[in-house]
Parts: sequence; structure tokens; C-alpha cells
Amino acid sequence: MKKLFIIGLVLFAALGLASAAGNETFGMDVRGAVMQMHASQLECRVDFLTTMLDYSEEYTGESYDEIKDALEYSMDEVEQAAEENNLDAFLEAVKKTKGYFREAVQTIHDARVEAIKNYNGTDRSSFIQQMKDDFDSVHKEFTECHVEATRKRISAEIEMNRYWINAGRKSAKNMKERGYGTAELDKILVKADENTGDMEKISKREKDVERLLEERRMHWEHHLYLWAKYHYERLNLLLDRIEERTDGYEEQVGEIREILDRASSIGDDEYYTFEEYREAREYVLDATKKISELVSQIQGGGADKGEEG
Repeated sequence: MKKLFIIGLVLFAALGLASAAGNETFGMDVRGAVMQMHASQLECRVDFLTTMLDYSEEYTGESYDEIKDALEYSMDEVEQAAEENNLDAFLEAVKKTKGYFREAVQTIHDARVEAIKNYNGTDRSSFIQQMKDDFDSVHKEFTECHVEATRKRISAEIEMNRYWINAGRKSAKNMKERGYGTAELDKILVKADENTGDMEKISKREKDVERLLEERRMHWEHHLYLWAKYHYERLNLLLDRIEERTDGYEEQVGEIREILDRASSIGDDEYYTFEEYREAREYVLDATKKISELVSQIQGGGADKGEEG
């Protein structure tokens, strides 16, 4: 049983990042980090809509405190959930806030129509132009805010990516020293490093707002895919080791491989949306848990091919 115990220790040491995936990803808490960055971007839009609602009150003489209060309150919920690292509460608060975004946009539109319709001054065209100028001014501030928040988000993502890549390299090195074939892991990490370098270049050079947002999304989603692929490969290597060193656990190993197969079939390209990443992550955690349980079972009793004779 001594060799079984050693095998278990090697397996647990090799699990490394996969075990940590339950709470940490990319070396920082990915949920908390992404939530904080997302909240900053949402705050830019809340400020924009609130200011436009203030102008709408001037145009119509009506009060829009209800929708403004709803925006402020829901944004507080977003920030609190991010601070508390409560993903479910965060997603619910974001969903609620975006619903208020739509309501605010409609309110602003209706107020504009009402203001023009009920205008009783002497220069309607100047009044309309003033509304346009107000919008352009506020929208310019929103764009600057959103771009700055996006650049900060990219910087934070780059930092997380590099932390994870470095940790991944250490883990792969440890596995290689223990006899695992890590060529595929190394290739994935090279791709992740290149992708992260491209993210940094884009953040520095891209001036067009829409292109910056789209490029950020594509490179981030590609990194999420590479993260998942790395863990699929690592966990399959662990299963290979179990099959090599033990007898009688083919059924359990097969069940875990099925989980990883389902995980690897997510999506139809090399980009994961955050929803796809969450699904993949759950599979990784499930497979990791089952491997941990299997190792405990092996250590508790069972035949090891290496001990016979």
C-alpha cells in the first residue's frame, strides 16, 4: 500500500490548479475580479442614464426619481455582490440593472417626444438642438468613462492571465518531473501567453471604442477556452496515470472521462463566453472531485499493478 499512497500524493500534488479552480482562477479570484470590472463598466452607463434623466426632467417638468432610484439601488446591489464575491447575487443584480437600463432608455425617449410635442416656446429648432447638444455632451463623457473602464479591465485580465500562466508552467514542470507527458500542456500555455500579449498590444494601440470592446471580448473568451482546455488535458493525464498504476477502476475512470468529454464539447469554436466558461468550470470541478474521491478509494484498498510480485 505504500506505493499506492505515494501515487496518491503525486496525484494530489499534480491536481494543483484544478483543485484551486473551486475558488481561484488565474491566480486571483476570477469571479470577484470580473465582477468588480463589470461593475465599473455598468457604473459608467448608470451615470450616463441618470444624467440624461436629469435633463429629461428639465425638458418636461416631470419627476423621474423612481427610475433614477431604481438604477442607483440596483447598482448598489451589483457592487455589494461583487464586494462579497457572491456570483449568483451579482448575476441577478446585473440582470435587474440591465432591465432598468431598458426602462431608463425608454423613459428618456418618451420624455424627448413629450417635450417636443408640448413645447410652447418661440424657437422649437433651438430647443431640439439643445437636447441634441446635451445628449452629445453626456454621451462623450460616457464613452470616455467606458473606454477607461475597459482598458482597466483588460489590464486586470492580463495580470490574471499571466499569474495563471506562470502557475500553470510550474504545475506542468512538476508533472513532467514525475513522468507525465506535458507537451500538450506546454502548447496550450504558449498559446495563452501569445493571446495575452496580443491583448496588451490591443489595449495600447486601439483607439476605436467599438473595436476595442470587440477585441477585448474575443481575446478574453479565447483565454477562457484555453484555461478549460488546459484543465481537460491535465485531468486526463491524471486518469492515464491511474489506469497505468492500478487495476479494477476502469468504470470510475470511464465515468470521469465522460464528464471531461462533455466539457470539451462545449461550444463550437475556440472561444468561451462567460456562460460557457462557467459550464466548463463546473465540469472541471466535478471531475476533480471524482478523481480525489477515486484516489482516496485506491488508497483505502485495492490492487496496484506495481505491488504485485
